[in-house]
Amino acid sequence: MNLRTRAEPRGRIALRSILSGVIVFQWLTIFLLFAGVPLRAAVVILVNRTEKPVKFAILREGGSPSALALAAGEQKVVPAEERIGIAFNADKTERRYRLPANTIQCFVPKDGSFDLNALELAVPPGEEGLPPPQPRIIARTPLKIPVKILADNAQPAVRKIWEKAFRERIAKAAKIFEEHCGAVFEVVAVEMWESDGTITDFDQSLREFEAKVAPAPAVLAIGFTSRYEKPDGQTHLGGTRGPLHPYLLVREWSQHVSKNERLEILAHELGHFLGAVHSGAADSLMRPKLGDRLSNLAAFRIGFDPLNTLAMNILADELRAGPYRGLHRLPLDARRQLLRIYCTLGKETPQDPAAPQYIALLNLPARKPQPTAIQKMSLAEATKTVVRAIAGAAEINNLAIRVYAGDDLTEFYVNRAAAAAAGLPPELARDAFLLGLGIGLNDADWVRRFPTFGTVCRQIETEDEFAARVKRLGRPTLRKRRDLASHFMLSAALTVHFGPAAAEKAGLLKELADAQGKSGFSFADLAADLSGIAFAEAVRAGKTSLERLSEAFSAAQYLPEIDGLQENISLKDFEKNYGSLDDERFQREFLKLKSRVKQLPGLQKASAESKW
Repeated sequence: MNLRTRAEPRGRIALRSILSGVIVFQWLTIFLLFAGVPLRAAVVILVNRTEKPVKFAILREGGSPSALALAAGEQKVVPAEERIGIAFNADKTERRYRLPANTIQCFVPKDGSFDLNALELAVPPGEEGLPPPQPRIIARTPLKIPVKILADNAQPAVRKIWEKAFRERIAKAAKIFEEHCGAVFEVVAVEMWESDGTITDFDQSLREFEAKVAPAPAVLAIGFTSRYEKPDGQTHLGGTRGPLHPYLLVREWSQHVSKNERLEILAHELGHFLGAVHSGAADSLMRPKLGDRLSNLAAFRIGFDPLNTLAMNILADELRAGPYRGLHRLPLDARRQLLRIYCTLGKETPQDPAAPQYIALLNLPARKPQPTAIQKMSLAEATKTVVRAIAGAAEINNLAIRVYAGDDLTEFYVNRAAAAAAGLPPELARDAFLLGLGIGLNDADWVRRFPTFGTVCRQIETEDEFAARVKRLGRPTLRKRRDLASHFMLSAALTVHFGPAAAEKAGLLKELADAQGKSGFSFADLAADLSGIAFAEAVRAGKTSLERLSEAFSAAQYLPEIDGLQENISLKDFEKNYGSLDDERFQREFLKLKSRVKQLPGLQKASAESKW
């Protein structure tokens, strides 16, 4: 990684007794140092990259400076709830710098002495020229995370012994996190669970653990399974599903893994829980391969690398600010900062999937597409791009074991589809987006056999690609119903392929056909059809932009409430109450439904330009 030297030192007034830890500055000096710096609450990560200890003073507005020291290779997390600066002597020269919040500052060798440089984070495509993300104003109180620990029925020791061992391990891990990000893991419950001895695959074991165990009264259930003997070669030592996932499973191998290695494995997975990803730093808890005996060395310090330390602090601050609802729900600046951190870490481990998975879960909106750089393509090729984006999002969600589900999953897919379409040639982007939604969110084989449109589906996806996507798609819903999402997306796609009038007719005929079967005629399904058509028309007319949709999409904006709408109407009852599709009684209800759709919030206002 590149290091960027900070501004030149301000002034050359010698520090007064920095070695003793007693430093006094005049109020005017403090004022000049911090003038014009916005008040933010976060942290600064200080790292000693030199081969000798360094001593310095942290300067706080309105407070006394505090003297600190870092051993060679050591790092320290400094709270920045107010404006802070740093002062130190290097090469007989006093150096004083402002310390921007949520940055990593490294003491590095320079001209026989040392200086302080900021660790430069990667700037992802589209972020060029933007102001840096700003931290939120958050009081940095201890973040208490209640934990339930569980042993499975294969545990050979009696409860008194294993409970003591697991509590001690978690307590040691908790100290590491308290030091790095102020998170305090507290054991509030201890239980056992019945594990299946025939399961040897780790992912299946984790799924079983999730199915059989409830985290309550904690927010995180940590399972220690003794079902495995350590095999030769690489294997899973432990695992969780992503940030703040409420389950974590660790393998117990009594004869092969030392106490320090067990501690590393647990802390590594807890790191994933708090937003850390794999690091290329050989001495980091987040290095991809553990069990390498490094932690058994006397000189080895078990801890996190600076980048993951900063990532965990950002997520911890958001947890302090309010309830967590997923990485994609974090404030935009927090997601942008995490994006930069994960991109930087991803460059360290380019073959590792962890950073890309977490980046996808951030679900950042599309920005600054450059269609002029894209070669000429057909609508089918453009639609393939959108469908592949949905398939990729499904893969990410599947790897994270369904972080998104239901309406949130639909929003995730729409966001990703819109982001992919935003980079396509403008004459194709909107239609490719709508067709891509209809195809990419479809999991019914009959749609691929549909006259004319089925041919398009098969052109976009092979049978194998369709099967692979459906396997990972999950159950995206609208208004918590899978069928409504299917009707909505398919009608939007049919609007592109056949036109709005034909798409409307197709929806009506589908409901009449259903009236002759088990599901019956449904005005709720019809509302979804009409909403999908209206949505498609709004997108095609530019009233709802792809940029806006890459940022937010919800059923409340684009699908009316379905409470009170009749469903499961048999053909006999339909003919009795509504006659036919041309009957005045049906037309009256149909027009009411259309009117409800027209009043949807998402269709009432033109899309605002992005604030990015």
